[in-house]
Amino acid sequence: MTYRPRIYCMTLSAIFAAAILVGSVGAFMPYDSVPTQQEQRTLASFPSGAEFAHPTIIPARITAFFSDNFGGRKLLTREYFRVRLKVLRSDLGAGLVLGKEGSLVLNGEIRSSRHLHRIEPQTLEHIRRLLNSWCSYARERGAVFVFVIAPNKTTIHPFLPDYLPISDRPSVIEALQALPLDCPAIKVDLRAPFRRAAANELLYYKWGSHWNEAGGLIMWRAIKQAVEREGPPLSWPNSKLTVTRRPAAPLEDSMWAWFGLPDPEQIMLKQHAFGDIAYDSSAASRPRAKILVFGDSFLLWTGTTPTEIMGRYTLWALSPQDQFEYQTGDLQKDGWVIAAHPPQKQIEIMDAFRPNIVVLEIVERGIDQLIEFSLPAAKGE
Repeated sequence: MTYRPRIYCMTLSAIFAAAILVGSVGAFMPYDSVPTQQEQRTLASFPSGAEFAHPTIIPARITAFFSDNFGGRKLLTREYFRVRLKVLRSDLGAGLVLGKEGSLVLNGEIRSSRHLHRIEPQTLEHIRRLLNSWCSYARERGAVFVFVIAPNKTTIHPFLPDYLPISDRPSVIEALQALPLDCPAIKVDLRAPFRRAAANELLYYKWGSHWNEAGGLIMWRAIKQAVEREGPPLSWPNSKLTVTRRPAAPLEDSMWAWFGLPDPEQIMLKQHAFGDIAYDSSAASRPRAKILVFGDSFLLWTGTTPTEIMGRYTLWALSPQDQFEYQTGDLQKDGWVIAAHPPQKQIEIMDAFRPNIVVLEIVERGIDQLIEFSLPAAKGE
């Protein structure tokens, strides 16, 4: 029994050394490393002597090196991260944080969740101009404009480890909620309804970075309530909602896949199904709610829940190189959801669909992406 620590250390050292050796061989044998469709090949190199003079970049470079997919290195990478994440509990430079309750947290959301991210004045001014121009463009065409921020997972669930405390500064959500606009946009703050629901259920993927269907449904309902409170009277769809529970698929929105590791356990998720869609006859004199939504990847994880406020809808998931296109049949729908990258989100798209509600959704950790949005063209251009 006294020799086990020595054997364990020797085994760990052997894995580490073998990973370096295989990585070096792989660097000269690229033909032995054809990636699968699920792999994103990274051509990483081990930190050089010059880089060791800058210790702050070593963790990221070592992580990139061991995340590379060269043939046999994949197995060694798996074992390296199994020890690192499961045994040593080390997330140093790994692109994620080991959170409370066995969760994983995307490193990219840590600063904004801790209220440490500061929106530069020029960025804030661009956002103000952007929201004003989108709001004015929509209202000139008979639509209300809704702006909604999807909270980070760690803004809602208390998954941040204790060594990453939240500061007492205002969050980026608070900064944009307080941003004065000339145009009467409807700002939807999701934090309160999300936190109430999160006390009883998981609204985000435990090891991923997106909300699940339960979170998506809360967003749609919050948008409807805000429009009913601040917008024109509209006729909304009715449909019988059936909620069941299903086991999450292996590695479904899971960052364990980044390191070739399986999910530690199987979690259960809500699944929503809607029946026939009808409209209340007592509201027949009101126009139907017709909703155009621009957003990011969070919209792709809402399942069928847009039906709650849209009835029949079409969803587009655009890659950066895609052009937005629609079919004639899409014009007959009452809802349109466009999950795309900033340059693809053009408010002028509403001219084809003529909605009476335009929604812009963006995730809390990606607020600065609003600088990449374009302002609508002025009349006559």
